[in-house]
Amino acid sequence: MTEPATRKRTTKKSKTAPNYRIAFLTPWRAPYRHISDDSFPWRERNFAWQQEQFAERGLDSFVSDDGASYGPFSLARAVNRAAELPGKEFTHFLIFGADHALPTNAELSDVLHRASGLPESPGWAPVWSRTKFLSRPATAAILKGRHSPRDEGLHLAKNVRACPGPTLVSREAFDRSGGHDERFEGWGGEDLVFRHRLEKLVGPAIPPPDPMASCYTLWHPAGSHRTPEITKRNR
Repeated sequence: MTEPATRKRTTKKSKTAPNYRIAFLTPWRAPYRHISDDSFPWRERNFAWQQEQFAERGLDSFVSDDGASYGPFSLARAVNRAAELPGKEFTHFLIFGADHALPTNAELSDVLHRASGLPESPGWAPVWSRTKFLSRPATAAILKGRHSPRDEGLHLAKNVRACPGPTLVSREAFDRSGGHDERFEGWGGEDLVFRHRLEKLVGPAIPPPDPMASCYTLWHPAGSHRTPEITKRNR
């Protein structure tokens, strides 16, 4: 008699106050690096800065490499390996690159509401609509603690583009989609395919994020993670 009563109380609570918990999944190129990857020192600084931000905010970050000791780095494999690390108490994954500024608390609340807080929510949602690429001087100032990525006046290196990468997905939706397609090497394109699989196997993301919601991406030089051959093969 005790067990059914306990289940009933738990079910009632979950309807009124879901106990969601987000684990940030960050693919990382360490400790395996190609000797010709000149971008690694800058990426390492970006990564250290980002992890400091996680610690200051009290957020849970799970980092994984792709498990390969040679050959091109695979972001897809690294994401799938990172997804194996969080315990069952984590209900959602936020796939998040090591060169991105963390979302604000308001942005986290918004994407969680869109992913799981509405009756029509499919269990996943993009975090932002567009990407703003910060210049090298702006990134250097951020890494030295002089600026926040969202400070007005920081110079942008590129025009604003779409932002297909950072995605919040429930653990259940991630498992149903099969995760990232590990045939991809380097990075570029695997995020678009992952969203397509979510749309087909889980359902379309409803509603979309604010069209002005922006991801701020730190600068780093191009490295050996994505050659023209890898890009062509991925496409």
